[in-house]
Parts: sequence; structure tokens; C-alpha cells
Amino acid sequence: LGENDTEIADFDSHRDGHQVPLTIGETTVKIKVVSQDQTAHHVYTIVVTLEDAVSRYDRDGNGAITRTEALAAAADYLNNLISGDEVLMVIRAYFGN
Repeated sequence: LGENDTEIADFDSHRDGHQVPLTIGETTVKIKVVSQDQTAHHVYTIVVTLEDAVSRYDRDGNGAITRTEALAAAADYLNNLISGDEVLMVIRAYFGN
């Protein structure tokens, strides 16, 4: 459920499940579970934290990207694990841009 308990549209209708767009930082998602006979329901609130790509690859947490961390991002991109925008973000951080 979104704000004012409105239903959130499926972000990516061609995939299985129900995708919700997330922003960097914390995103609060409410999930309403309804019984099969529609007589009971419960709303669960989940807070999802999405780190940016630079934070994910900064293994030692010092705020700087090392050569090894940049290469790990490039390998993940080549294996389709991260997007082109994400790998560029990490590489730019490595070069200090």
C-alpha cells in the first residue's frame, strides 16, 4: 500500500511478482495480506534500505573506492548483476570524479 493506503501499481508488469520502485536510502512499504475468503486481513510495514552502488562496493567503509573494488563492480556489470549506470558511478568514485 502506498500513501493514504492506496494500492501501488506493479512497477514491472512483465516479471513474476509485484515490483515496487525503491529510492536510495530508506523506503517504507506496507503489505496488506488478505485471507482467501476476504474476511480477515493484516497490514505489515517493512522498511527497505537501498544503498547506492558506491556504498555497496566500498568494502572497508572508508568512503573511497579502491582499484579492487572498482574491478569487482566492473565484473558484476559484465555478469549482468549491476546496471551500466551503477558501474559508472563506482568507476567515477575510483577516479575521484
